[in-house]
Amino acid sequence: MSDLERRLRDTLRDPRRERPAWPDPMPRIRRAARRQQARLAASGSAGAAAAAIAGVAIVISLAAPAPPRVLHHGPPPGTACAASPHAGLGSVVYVSGKSLREVDLGTRTSRVLVRDGGSAIASQAPAYSHDGRWVAFGNASVVPSSGGPVTSILGRTRVYSWAWSATNDVLAAVTSRRGVDVGGPRLSPRPVLPPGWGATGAAFSPCTQTLAVSRYPYVNSFAQRRRADKGIWVIDQRSGRAREVYKVPGGMDLAPQLAGWSPDGRWILFQLDPGSSASIGADGLPLEAVPAANRARPVRVVPIELAQPLAWCDNTLVQSAGELRYTFQGKHLTATQAPNWRATAITHAPRLGWMLPTCSAGGRWIAATVAPSSAKGYLTSFSQPAELWLLRPGGSRPHVLIGDDGGRYHLTPLGWTRGSRWLLVQRLQVKPTIGPAELLLALVNEGGPLLKLSGPVATAPLSPATAPLLDGQLVLPYGWYRP
Repeated sequence: MSDLERRLRDTLRDPRRERPAWPDPMPRIRRAARRQQARLAASGSAGAAAAAIAGVAIVISLAAPAPPRVLHHGPPPGTACAASPHAGLGSVVYVSGKSLREVDLGTRTSRVLVRDGGSAIASQAPAYSHDGRWVAFGNASVVPSSGGPVTSILGRTRVYSWAWSATNDVLAAVTSRRGVDVGGPRLSPRPVLPPGWGATGAAFSPCTQTLAVSRYPYVNSFAQRRRADKGIWVIDQRSGRAREVYKVPGGMDLAPQLAGWSPDGRWILFQLDPGSSASIGADGLPLEAVPAANRARPVRVVPIELAQPLAWCDNTLVQSAGELRYTFQGKHLTATQAPNWRATAITHAPRLGWMLPTCSAGGRWIAATVAPSSAKGYLTSFSQPAELWLLRPGGSRPHVLIGDDGGRYHLTPLGWTRGSRWLLVQRLQVKPTIGPAELLLALVNEGGPLLKLSGPVATAPLSPATAPLLDGQLVLPYGWYRP
């Protein structure tokens, strides 16, 4: 085996096994090498030299991914992938106990999609496919949004997490054995990465069928874990081409946790969790970014933040920065842009904590949950009364949109309609006792004041056992299709 073959094999193979981390390129490499030897034997000296050069080029082209075209990674920098030009309220699907329910926000009509989704129904928030025709939930199960039978994409295979494609009805699932499979409602599942590869998360580009996968092989030995290959890979699941865009430095035990993509599909954002410690990660980690087109050193985006959705105001990323779970203390909003990613604080009220920002279309307004920084008398931030505020992306004109009714409610913004007139809000009663979550619709004037508060359009029980913590807030597992 040549040195080139050995280096290619070591790059693409799993560091702990003799199983390929991707379809094994060695058979193609060996066939190209045999063809090269045949040409050398049949040619003269000049022809042999040319054949040798051509043979090496063949080997490299077969083994390594071709350089991506510029268009492969989406629109020009800072420009989001095209969204639907239509405007409407759409539909929301949410978990209520063990059932999956849907409400049409335009007509306020609701129905049950799945009566009993089992104990795994709240393991991940439900989500619509790109066209709104399907809803995924639980263990990568899928049900038509119009109603119908439930399909389990991977059968009885246990799933760690899953993600929809932004361009078609394809689901990528990270299995409990740390492989990645791709399937869909009308697509038979197929393996993309084998069990044991070490996948911890997957996310599709908003522009193409490119899939980002985080890798952290789980092994018992601390020494093996430090030596194992850890990083972020980008995979074109149609062609099978794979590239490592970030590699954790050797000897460091850091687990990459995917946060998502930039709207133009040019950057991948993630956090590095020391030792894959859930406890350390829950108190906040730095947010990093790497280009999706090539391997590069990561850029620090936010010094430290809790796990939360990426809130994009056009090409500006707004996040709630600060450490420690279950408290508003020290939480403030920052804004940053690619490619320099220099974070700037846009809130300057030390007595207030700002969490879970969400941006309206066009970046006119940011909505956020706001409460006093002092946590005195409250065990958790989600049991503390909180108001819903609006402010401009630059930090100007902060004002209360919906109050907490004398300390009775905790308000959380969930998102804006594409027309930016309506804001979906979760209202949770916190006094005298923790009550169910209610979904409301707030009509916002262009100048910022509240015109109308409608609802509740949906009500469901909420507890830490059945709902995820987003930026330290208790949020009903839901998905929103905005046409």
